Amino acid sequence: MHAERAITILWVTHSLDQARRVSQYAWLLVDDRLVETAPTAQFFEEPQNIVTRSFLGGNLDGGTLS
Repeated sequence: MHAERAITILWVTHSLDQARRVSQYAWLLVDDRLVETAPTAQFFEEPQNIVTRSFLGGNLDGGTLS
């Protein structure tokens, strides 16, 4: 749909399953800072940032943004 109509939707969710299912790109924001953005498959399967890896592993306090 978005390619046909040039529409982009920004959807904010805490549901990782829904984000993986419907998005083409995923972003992680922590403390008002963009930690990582990547195509969805790469974001979930090969995160580049330690904070993202920690978050996806279920540890909400396991990384720092310094």
